Amino acid sequence: MVSIYKKFKVADLSVSIFVVQELFAGANSKQQENQILALISSLKVWPYSQEIAKFAGELIRDSKKQVSVIDAAIAATCLINNCHLATLNSKDFAGIPKLQMVRI
Repeated sequence: MVSIYKKFKVADLSVSIFVVQELFAGANSKQQENQILALISSLKVWPYSQEIAKFAGELIRDSKKQVSVIDAAIAATCLINNCHLATLNSKDFAGIPKLQMVRI
């Protein structure tokens, strides 16, 4: 895996609040939680808003492929804020129109 920090400046990186949630859900030690806190402290964290919720709902409704609520929220956050999505799970976002993904 290529570190995303080698492709982008930290100042250019941001995360959806749902990514923060997913990171903490996967943490299985206090050390990992501290690493997550250190990581996100240097990033802009996009909040969830009514506009993003509406758009995420539309993505789920209009998608030919089943999209989870969380993945739709992450995709909608990227699209509304004109961001690229860096993910290891590109298949989860396949079929979402206009979503620009970065391979990491």
